[in-house]
Amino acid sequence: MAEQIEPTEDIIQDLFHTSPRMKYPWEEWTNGDVWKLYQGEDYQKRSSMRTYCYQQAAARDMDVHTRCRNEPIDHDEVGGEEHEVMFIQFTERDEDEIEGSTHLDDVLDEDEDEFEEFELELEEEDVT
Repeated sequence: MAEQIEPTEDIIQDLFHTSPRMKYPWEEWTNGDVWKLYQGEDYQKRSSMRTYCYQQAAARDMDVHTRCRNEPIDHDEVGGEEHEVMFIQFTERDEDEIEGSTHLDDVLDEDEDEFEEFELELEEEDVT
């Protein structure tokens, strides 16, 4: 059951000032360098953090590259505990790449056509 509480400064900060835009140091992270973020310290949920990165890249007209992997907590210990890290890098968008890019729906349609052609080839092989 819900209960009324006395708001503390920490609660107010968490409730009203933790949008991804304010919570993360985007000005720093979007400087073009590669950043290594630690789950539990720099972000909580991988899918949410990636979404935030892509939103920031779109808002800044940039590209972003993200990669996740597990790393040992203690590098000297073999087979020990691991934690997830995410590498991010924001880069300036390549104008040539934008001009030559294809709309996502067009790409999906092309993939579907290629898949249908592949199915036809398989059917022809089965007949012979």
